[in-house]
Amino acid sequence: MGLYSVVGAINWGWPFWDWYAPMIVVLARYGWWVMSFLTHWTFGIELMICLCAAVCFYHKRMRDAP
Repeated sequence: MGLYSVVGAINWGWPFWDWYAPMIVVLARYGWWVMSFLTHWTFGIELMICLCAAVCFYHKRMRDAP
């Protein structure tokens, strides 16, 4: 599963254009490409998206609990 908030190649013009482009390009700074993503500031955005989703899920589960 990928979280493509701003660095993934997203078709921003769909259905008008068949053009995929990232908003921000993460440059390869390390030999292992994953480290380039983990140390880039955009990874913080991805973590915040996941954290917000987890908090919303938890609150909904507690509200709907019998």
